[in-house]
Amino acid sequence: MTTKEKNKRLKILSVPAWYPTKFNPVNGIFIQEQIKASNLYNDNLIIYPNSLGPHPNSFYNISENIEDGVKVFNIRTNYYWFFTKIFSYKKNPKNLKEGNENIIKRNKKISIVFTYLNVIINNTIWFFLVLRILRNIFKNDFKPDIFHIHVFTVGVPIVILSKLFKIPVVVTEHYTGFSRRNLNRIEMILAKYTMNNAAAILPVSTGLKNHIENYGIKNNFFVVPNVVDTEIFHPIYKNLKNEKIKMLLVANITHQKGIYYLLQALNKLKKKRNDFTLDIVGDGCDRLEYEELTKKLGLDEFVKFHGLKTKKEVAIYMQNCDFFIQPSLYETFGVVYIEAMACGKPVIATNVTGPNEIINENNGILIPPKNINAIVHAVDQMLDHYDNYSPECISNYINKNFSYEIVGKKLDGIYKQIINGD
Repeated sequence: MTTKEKNKRLKILSVPAWYPTKFNPVNGIFIQEQIKASNLYNDNLIIYPNSLGPHPNSFYNISENIEDGVKVFNIRTNYYWFFTKIFSYKKNPKNLKEGNENIIKRNKKISIVFTYLNVIINNTIWFFLVLRILRNIFKNDFKPDIFHIHVFTVGVPIVILSKLFKIPVVVTEHYTGFSRRNLNRIEMILAKYTMNNAAAILPVSTGLKNHIENYGIKNNFFVVPNVVDTEIFHPIYKNLKNEKIKMLLVANITHQKGIYYLLQALNKLKKKRNDFTLDIVGDGCDRLEYEELTKKLGLDEFVKFHGLKTKKEVAIYMQNCDFFIQPSLYETFGVVYIEAMACGKPVIATNVTGPNEIINENNGILIPPKNINAIVHAVDQMLDHYDNYSPECISNYINKNFSYEIVGKKLDGIYKQIINGD
């Protein structure tokens, strides 16, 4: 490869399954960060099939705007809302009580039929709307060198278009379904078709790569991790210690993040010591449940819920905590861990896919998932020894492996390897 070829900026059409919007500013933010990294060395354009937020008045709507110097086409369709209202299936306990099991079985069958129908309709509409955008951007001198799919669920129409226009496809994968081994039949069909027709698959961790291969998917694999914004997430050095040792958890507040087990562990630990607090930043469908559990366990003076915060606000919380904890039941990577570590903070995490490739004895503690006693022991140990960790060493490790520049160069190398047929 000549120097000119190495330095050439390729045109990348990025197609994410999840992406931040004003209605959900944290949805797929890790994908947005990877695209920013890619955009340092290449020119990205984004087409996002947005299923969140208000539905358009017309059958479909395509909006266009510039975000962080990248053009984003946001596609909205109205058919899904209509079908969901008619065919959505919910096992209502009242129906069971009244003996309406036959109605439930019938609705379940309708729901299954709808699911298959939805996939067919969705991918067909998606194909023609993306084709329309492609023809438009071709006229404006943007012919992609690479189609980059982020999560296989949006992949089928893009793979078909890649064959039509003879443009190679790469797939970055984040989906936890592979790690949990619970892909349904439809997801398996979509995943295998998309990934077996890609030029390369880019899982965000080695563990995720192994889980994908366990589904019988064989291809060129390149592990490309998620990204941390080291301009925002970096250490600050304080002369004064906090009055109490501050733990921090930042998450989409769902069962997956292990918050139930953490609260139960803190309930045990408070009987031994009271020199700690836990700040929980984020929102989610289980937040109310955990707030009620906090009150029930008498943890009000120890645990505070702060709700959703901006990236800069999250960085401030991380910079001011003493250590980070998130005992997730499963992950594929775990961006919040590297964000906390970029701020120089040691981490307590579970020994699951993703964190177990990042965290070691020099930057934190790994524990088994769903283990209350292990959490108690790890927190107790960290409360006594968190200041023995080197903030500088922890943050340097992140800068060398997960910055925009590092990940952007890795993506650039893969793109050029594919284009040059290496």
